Amino acid sequence: KQRTPAWLTEIDKERIRNEYKLAALLTKIEGTPWHVDHIIPVSKGGDSSALNIQVVPSKWNQQKSNKHVQMFFKRK
Repeated sequence: KQRTPAWLTEIDKERIRNEYKLAALLTKIEGTPWHVDHIIPVSKGGDSSALNIQVVPSKWNQQKSNKHVQMFFKRK
């Protein structure tokens, strides 16, 4: 994973792995691709911490490209 911060705990790393598992599961269930998106793109200084990634349909991620936008979904 790109720009993964060295300070991540094992719990943080597990949260990130779960996001990738969720994307794979949604792809399988929905039959359309889902991606793990960087809210602040790596090319714009974002990292791969759990607070900077979200699972979104690949179409949304491709439309976003490397723009810095707010989260697609607000989590509680």
